[in-house]
Amino acid sequence: MKKYFKTLLIAAMGIFALSSCEDVPAPYDVPGSGDGGSVIEQPDPAGTGSVSDPYNVAAILDVAAGLGTGETAGPYYIKGIVSSIKEVSASFGNATFYISDTGGTNNTFYVYRALGLDNKNVTSDDLIKVGDEVVICGKITNYNGTLETVQKEAYIYSINGGGGNGGSEEIATSKENPYSVAEAQGASGSNYVCGYIVGYIDGQSLENGARFEVPSVPETEILIADNPDEVDPSKVYPVQLPAGDIRNALELSAHHELLKQEVLLFGSIERYFNVPGMKSTSWARVGEKEYGKDPEAPEAELNPKGAGTLADPFNVDGIIKYTSALAADVSSPDKVYFKGIVESFKANEEPGNSYGNATFYIKDKDGANTFYCFRVMGPDNQKFTSADQLKVGDEVVIYGNVVNYKGNTPETVQGQAYVYSINGNTEGGEGGGDNPGGDKPSGEASGTGVASDPYNVAGALAYISTLSSEDKPEALVYTKGYVSQVVKLGTKGSIQFHMSDKGVENSLLVYYCNNLGNVAFSSLDDLKVGDEVVVCGKVVNYMGNTPEYASGAYLVSLNGKTEGGEEGGEEGGEGGGEEGGGDTPVEPVEGFMFTSSQVFSSGLNGATLAPNGYGQQAVANESTWYGFSIDGVEFVGCKICIAPSSNGGGLQMQGHASDTAKQGFVTNVTPFTPIKTIQIVCRTLNTAKYDPSFHLYAGTETHPVDNAIEGTSAKVAADDTFNEFTYTFDLSAGYYTHFTIANDLAGALYIDKVVVATK
Repeated sequence: MKKYFKTLLIAAMGIFALSSCEDVPAPYDVPGSGDGGSVIEQPDPAGTGSVSDPYNVAAILDVAAGLGTGETAGPYYIKGIVSSIKEVSASFGNATFYISDTGGTNNTFYVYRALGLDNKNVTSDDLIKVGDEVVICGKITNYNGTLETVQKEAYIYSINGGGGNGGSEEIATSKENPYSVAEAQGASGSNYVCGYIVGYIDGQSLENGARFEVPSVPETEILIADNPDEVDPSKVYPVQLPAGDIRNALELSAHHELLKQEVLLFGSIERYFNVPGMKSTSWARVGEKEYGKDPEAPEAELNPKGAGTLADPFNVDGIIKYTSALAADVSSPDKVYFKGIVESFKANEEPGNSYGNATFYIKDKDGANTFYCFRVMGPDNQKFTSADQLKVGDEVVIYGNVVNYKGNTPETVQGQAYVYSINGNTEGGEGGGDNPGGDKPSGEASGTGVASDPYNVAGALAYISTLSSEDKPEALVYTKGYVSQVVKLGTKGSIQFHMSDKGVENSLLVYYCNNLGNVAFSSLDDLKVGDEVVVCGKVVNYMGNTPEYASGAYLVSLNGKTEGGEEGGEEGGEGGGEEGGGDTPVEPVEGFMFTSSQVFSSGLNGATLAPNGYGQQAVANESTWYGFSIDGVEFVGCKICIAPSSNGGGLQMQGHASDTAKQGFVTNVTPFTPIKTIQIVCRTLNTAKYDPSFHLYAGTETHPVDNAIEGTSAKVAADDTFNEFTYTFDLSAGYYTHFTIANDLAGALYIDKVVVATK
């Protein structure tokens, strides 16, 4: 009886959750509306999830229904009949479809972007068909209420009883059975690859820069091949050497003897130099010597120490334990202190990079576990300016917020942590303000937020923290404090900065602010760290966890000087919206924008775009896509070209509502930090019969095509010939690192520029 009521409850929940999705098969039976208009009896849950006794669909639905949002489980083996197919793509190497116990479209389980047989990329669009009996092996998740496999962490084990991988329960390769280079070129995920070191890359292109010799200067990558004498660039595999043990051991200019030596590697198989390769290499073995962390080695037991305070910081095991206890993707409620030894840096994110932060791993002096310090600021919560500021082997104390990313990766929150000390030296760090060694900053909230009694920063933070993400109070709020960081000058002359109480370790972001009298600043130098200010404007609690002034605020006083002016000024966008409103695109937090002309001039491997023609670009053939790189961010696109001057000369993208072969797109290969907003500026002839129409999809891997983001648009007359459209997409409700601009609707699209704002 209990099972019966549980089934009814789950069915009701499933019907409610999916009632608005017309194209998604209902995952549970609806009484009286089964396949063919009649109720089909569904089997009871059965199986144990093993290769010899797979779960049936009813059982995996029960298991998945017990997961919280974002939680994963498995890997499990699941048996069912293909009931409908969303996509089987050799171009993307995966398949998305539904399975059920009866073959009908009720009580279905969603198999999302699973790999093909033998845990390898799908190589045929005809791999499966409706009615096939399949066994799936992989992890499952509850993705915002949809019960499904984890993208690319599941594969088709067998089809109609054949084609499996011999019963292996391994999702990944092993040290005893690694991929060859040839096999790795068609694989994905984190895996072992074995080959011979044959050279390095000189420049940005594998095709033109492959060098089959020892370099004369240090390089950050090697090339491996199945043949130690290989000299064909198409048969080699680039491998990234992150700073630290791996690079120190394998860098060819320092180890000439490694040329033509066999090496076994473990890392993330993804695009590198615009071809299949290995990034984030974390383990290597040459002969009998091993370097890095072996993923097959048993996890070291945690030996947590510390309380997370300045006087008693967590050790690495302690911060791992603390962070692992947090809910998935939820920032820690408090900033904490933790310490460790810098083990290695992520390639291209060492101190001194263009963003001023650093990404690295730390471990305890005698420990085996590492903690991921993701885009951490330098001492004094200021930007790193030199690679010499932090090195492998330094002992650091970090202060900031942490997050259990996706429920399985403890790390710092980007931009919310900084290096408090290096080898015991704080280099002028705040050190707890007026309470050095204390557990928390000493500032207490004061003020009422009105002109005659402004909040201090602690008071403003306390007030704004009571707001929800949807609250947008109209009342103007006054706050007095000191400028702690000047971020940037906006396009309209307003300045983004942080303010804090004197000697207190707190911070309030003033998103974009005008000068005294509510007029524009003349330069970024008009505001300096240490200036005493009173700010007036509207406040928001962005995403429910980031108190800040919305754009449109202005200074009431600067170092005691005041001038008159209207209160409030133009109302800006919500916490990271447009600077002062109007038609200006969103100003990126870390400043990333690309224009159509940059796309044309930054093709990889010597690629160029033709005017008013798509050449040999084919949506189904990835090798024909146009790759380009702007400020270190790599993109690919297809069915794109230079628009004729009569249509504005921008980036032209083919469009079609039903023919996928005519649906152009652009997507980023290099991940962004979590994206906050995207603005796309398009133009059309003012005589055009329709406005631009397209989709923007967001996800966590290159070329998302499922999750469409709703946007808003603004139209202005650019001149007598063209209309300009600014499309704004708010991605702040999710955790997205990739996007696709997909012209899967009617008509060509003409893009002038794209602006990406990160969280």
